Amino acid sequence: MIPGADLGLRKSAAGQKERTTKFADKNQKAPDDTTVGRTPTYWGSKAKNRVMRRSGPQACRVRINRIKFSGMPLTIQLHPSQRQTAFNLERWRELLADRDLARLPHRIETDRHGHILMSPPPAPSHGVKQARIATLFDQLLPNGIVITECPVSTSDGVKAIDVAWLAPERRQEVDSAICFAQAPEICVEILSPSNTAEEISEKIALYFEAGAQELWTCDQSGTVEFYHSGIPQARQSSEMCPEFPPRIDA
Repeated sequence: MIPGADLGLRKSAAGQKERTTKFADKNQKAPDDTTVGRTPTYWGSKAKNRVMRRSGPQACRVRINRIKFSGMPLTIQLHPSQRQTAFNLERWRELLADRDLARLPHRIETDRHGHILMSPPPAPSHGVKQARIATLFDQLLPNGIVITECPVSTSDGVKAIDVAWLAPERRQEVDSAICFAQAPEICVEILSPSNTAEEISEKIALYFEAGAQELWTCDQSGTVEFYHSGIPQARQSSEMCPEFPPRIDA
């Protein structure tokens, strides 16, 4: 998360997903690009009509709309494509080969430009919920594959799913993939106190866009909400795993 920014996804009149970002500092600059040969991303007053380009065969462009700094949001259109997926996978391959990164205890994700996003290890209660959900998957959907910290390519970079369940026919893909180009059938996000409603809405939209069939959230109390593809409201149960409890004891 960029300091001073409030992120979310919304639908434009044309039906495209857009990212809106409100900045506390109008001259704020995005984190330094950690990759060689890519143009740094500028935010705030420097971003008027700027077109950001990636070099090389994965080159693509994102246009930032002209804005005024009177509480107006900065809007960035996200364009999911095979090109973005190819870029994400190549960047992830680079990061996995980086020995210095491998020594760090942080959780690592990327944004759509390949910038590294780090977060500290979660609280122990997060890990307990993660293990409990994975165990329930093994018990209730034993033929599938359960993965924790599962990397998936999205239109906004590579994200790590807390707990994922994949259909049995994807076992060969599990054995060979370094990062999934298509989201697991069920993606579970365990919420922390710092998560905002906008962040959760963004994750839900990204995972469904990447091919997930269901997205579940588990809050601090262990309450689970079930979201189904194409249905904006949370449901009380899962269609793919109807026996999964609406609350877990962890």
